Amino acid sequence: MNEPCTLLETYAWMGLRIAVPAHWELRRHGMSPEAGALVWVDRHAQRLELRWLRPEKEPDPARMVEHTRDALKKDQPDLHLSNLPSGLRPWQGVLHGQEPRICQTAAYFPDHRVLLQLTFSLEGEREALNRLLREILSSVAVAEDPARATRWRAFGIDCTVPETWTLRRAEILPMDARLQFSCPKRGRLQRQNTLFEVRRLGMVREWFDGNLVRFAESRALGPAPEIRADINDGKSIWVDSSLGRFPLLGGFGPKDREQLKLWHEPSQNAMFILRLFNPGSGVHRIDDVQVAGVPCASPLPAEQQPSRITNMPILEALPVRNQAVSFVREGQGGILRAPVRPRWWTRAPFTWFFPFRDRRGFGLDGFGLEVWKACDGERTVENICEQFARRHGITFQEARVAVCQFLEVLTRRELLVIHVPKECLEAS
Repeated sequence: MNEPCTLLETYAWMGLRIAVPAHWELRRHGMSPEAGALVWVDRHAQRLELRWLRPEKEPDPARMVEHTRDALKKDQPDLHLSNLPSGLRPWQGVLHGQEPRICQTAAYFPDHRVLLQLTFSLEGEREALNRLLREILSSVAVAEDPARATRWRAFGIDCTVPETWTLRRAEILPMDARLQFSCPKRGRLQRQNTLFEVRRLGMVREWFDGNLVRFAESRALGPAPEIRADINDGKSIWVDSSLGRFPLLGGFGPKDREQLKLWHEPSQNAMFILRLFNPGSGVHRIDDVQVAGVPCASPLPAEQQPSRITNMPILEALPVRNQAVSFVREGQGGILRAPVRPRWWTRAPFTWFFPFRDRRGFGLDGFGLEVWKACDGERTVENICEQFARRHGITFQEARVAVCQFLEVLTRRELLVIHVPKECLEAS
């Protein structure tokens, strides 16, 4: 049931501001200030799609909603339609359906000429849904011109950049998020564009040895970097390095220069790397940017999830180990040994001349061993992902990607089987 969520996570993207329940995760993001979309999901289904558009002429949201009503009535004459809860101006919208409850809304913000369209897909009691809609819609704002946005808050990163910097690329991978900005040239002497990148690495506790200087040396652009500690906060490392563009010229010729700032956030189990490429003789500085981390919200327990209706039956599946597989502990991981399926060439008389092994091995690291032990036939994939996310301080979706990919490998190697309940397959 979708109870009103007091724990809301604020997002800032393309000049937009919105607060959604903390257990919703941003799955898709648009990159154009003229038109794009943001999509939030929970562990079961898509919950919200936000679309923005900068039309040439001022639209009429009420007319758009009326057109939507006519289209829905035409497709489904018996469909019951209702209006938005009161007190949500300037939003216009329509609600329909039961499980899930669909809400389609639109509003135009004339200050920045932005049209927003939000589509919700929720389950629960009507009063609780109305309260949730009020909380989310009241938080939506167009705070800046999308083409000159300065605040970006998503994917565990909260950064503020100068308004002349533009988002060039956003590469989002599990436990690795990068936002890259393009900085304008200043003067004729600056031949190359300056690029700024903020990067957030997750699960740092599992691979970082605590030596930030050595880690900074491995991230430097060229050999013999200049490394210094930040005298202001005492926890950051600054790195200045350069590398010749033409290695055959040695130390002569043009060079690419780079500045790095790194720090470790133990409370978030994350590492932050700020990279300024070709700073242009000091015209651009890392200090021009304010960057902070956003802690990952703890995943809700499975029994407190707002919906049990899922589009991913794999979450309800039970991984069961192959009883013929043995385990040998080695270091922090181990080796799984499974019998080899006999073939005609593995029998006598071939074995008189050629030795054949009767078991094959599959190595596990510490993370693989953790997941393997959890596959006891009683815990579902959802429970395993939830436990993995809590233990390593990552989001549920990041844990789901890592765990499901690993289970797929084990299944292909016939080391375990995945039992999916029939009712989950029928519901999906």
